[in-house]
Amino acid sequence: LPGHTAFPVRLASETFQRCAAILAAAGANGPYTLYDPCCGGAQLLTTLALLHGDRLARVIGSGIDPEAARLAPRD
Repeated sequence: LPGHTAFPVRLASETFQRCAAILAAAGANGPYTLYDPCCGGAQLLTTLALLHGDRLARVIGSGIDPEAARLAPRD
């Protein structure tokens, strides 16, 4: 979406995998909840759910930008 920040998918995937490894080392083996409090159009959440869906129980996104929220169902 023009004018909105795009977060690199590779970095998000690596961040998720590192967090999952830390949680697993602490005994929390999942499945996990992925929450993005500023999800915009939910492109990143959608991509991470597709890449790591086998390790996720749920995906939750929220935001306040009405233009981005209208985009989310299309992702």
